Amino acid sequence: MKNIMYALLIIAALVSAAPANIITHGIGLRFGSATEVIYQEYPGPDNRIEVGLGGGVGWFFGLTVTYKWNWKITDDLSWYAGPCGQFRVLIETANGYGIGGQAGIEYDLNAIHWPFVLSLDTRPVVGLREKGETADVGLNVDLGLSVRYAF
Repeated sequence: MKNIMYALLIIAALVSAAPANIITHGIGLRFGSATEVIYQEYPGPDNRIEVGLGGGVGWFFGLTVTYKWNWKITDDLSWYAGPCGQFRVLIETANGYGIGGQAGIEYDLNAIHWPFVLSLDTRPVVGLREKGETADVGLNVDLGLSVRYAF
């Protein structure tokens, strides 16, 4: 009888220590100066890779890739930061390239059993825009609100 009680106690401890919900992917929308469809891959518990594909005012198509580190504030609230790179095809027959960063705060609605994550961020990017034989350099600071389905 003692052995059965010990076995049940060990099983209960293992089950309660197992993570209940491990998020490894996310897909959603980011609204800012551009609207992007975003996909996130979580290679580890504290980092992720995000790819955004979208368009905005003054440009036709853009691709943004961001690597983010994540720091927990509480179980469902965290902040993140990381470098990003951009490529844009501009309406005026030019291409744009940029390098910068992204930092923000996010709230995980999994705590209330909804598989969504809301985030608010800023993405400052130093960009180079090619126009024929000339080029412009500029700073773009974009504020964004994201909604992602986490799975």
